[in-house]
Amino acid sequence: MANKAFIIKADVNFAVKDVVATKDQLESLTLQTGGYIQTSKIYNNTTDTHRYPIGGERLKVLTYFVRHGMMTVRIPRANVGEFLKSAQGQVVFLDGQEFNATDVALDLQRNALHAQIEAERQAKLGELNATKTDDLADKSTHVGEMTDSKYRQTLAELDRKALAEQVAFSTITLAFYQNPQIFESVMPDTQAYIAKDERANFGHRFVQSIGTGWLYFLEFILWLTSLWAFIVGLVVAIIFYKKAIKPFWNKPFKMKSKKIENKVNDQMDNKS
Repeated sequence: MANKAFIIKADVNFAVKDVVATKDQLESLTLQTGGYIQTSKIYNNTTDTHRYPIGGERLKVLTYFVRHGMMTVRIPRANVGEFLKSAQGQVVFLDGQEFNATDVALDLQRNALHAQIEAERQAKLGELNATKTDDLADKSTHVGEMTDSKYRQTLAELDRKALAEQVAFSTITLAFYQNPQIFESVMPDTQAYIAKDERANFGHRFVQSIGTGWLYFLEFILWLTSLWAFIVGLVVAIIFYKKAIKPFWNKPFKMKSKKIENKVNDQMDNKS
């Protein structure tokens, strides 16, 4: 274990009596164990809402909600056990807990080796005196290689420090909540105000309704007026049908009726 370097992460989800009080206790515990708070938040998740009138144009609103808290803290690796043990005092019901340890010893060694290689490369490049040559291209290449080498060395060193910091301080994510609660509030009853205003202004609205009805009637008359061409065309079509088409259409039937009438009359004359 001496050659191991672990990044420790823990996730804990649990119920508490009071989210706000628990958050304060966990913040104090974090500082006491030499850690620091990375993130912290409290939020409410509304599950249901009921409204009902209580008179006086007012509504009572019942809001059912669950309060949640979430924290991410960084604790020195040596104090993780102490922190988790002390935090158990806030737990009413443990929903779940996850613990993860990742060995990054090889990553640390690899980054340190990269930084060392680049440092040695810079030293060798420094031994070459670029000013001995008058070739500007050679000078530019030499300076560029020095700059790139220093940049890679810096990145490798930063990565090593970041991993070392993660090894030194374990990351613990705490998600907690409390039992559902009900929040009572009183708000104006908009519908009651509207109904009251409508009753108070009945006469004025009645007069407005008469005026509106008269406007609708005028619009209807104007609409009928716009149909004059259709009405004239319909009258002309009816007259044309009666004067021209209907007599011509009924002429064969009249001739046939005339023949039948004459035949009947001849038969009656013969009998007599």
